[in-house]
Amino acid sequence: MTFEQRIDWFSARNLIMLFLWKDHFLNPLVPEQLQKLKSSGLLDNKYLLKVLEEYLPELDAELPRGMYFPVPISRSLSEGGEFSTILAGQFFYDFIRVDDSQKWSLRDKYITGKVLSLFESNLFYEKETNRYYVEYWSDSRWDKCYLECAITPMLGLSVENI
Repeated sequence: MTFEQRIDWFSARNLIMLFLWKDHFLNPLVPEQLQKLKSSGLLDNKYLLKVLEEYLPELDAELPRGMYFPVPISRSLSEGGEFSTILAGQFFYDFIRVDDSQKWSLRDKYITGKVLSLFESNLFYEKETNRYYVEYWSDSRWDKCYLECAITPMLGLSVENI
């Protein structure tokens, strides 16, 4: 499988691979971001390719759906670590859920107050993935988290496509 085919394979299973490049998380499902990844040299790593081609697909049935960060997983392997669902889980982030009552939650805990305001004010839509996401500055980089929505978030009605 080509890199693009493997990323599509993950996406069809509701697994999103994100790659930190400079200060942004890039999603190779977005053509412009894929080109940045390809020209960065980040994908020229045998451990990274092994994570994407072998390790994660072999555990597909056991992995929770959400976002994975294969670069730090591959870094751990290159330093002598062994791949496991525990290792993958250390570099996993769950989707933010928006239920049919417009309540936002993460890991079964409602998001409210200042955090909800932060997320709502940084809500975007990605037409290539047909998903809403939040992206905001945190520490020394941009954080990005996709939403899994029962219905369109009310604020989503006014969000422009990125």
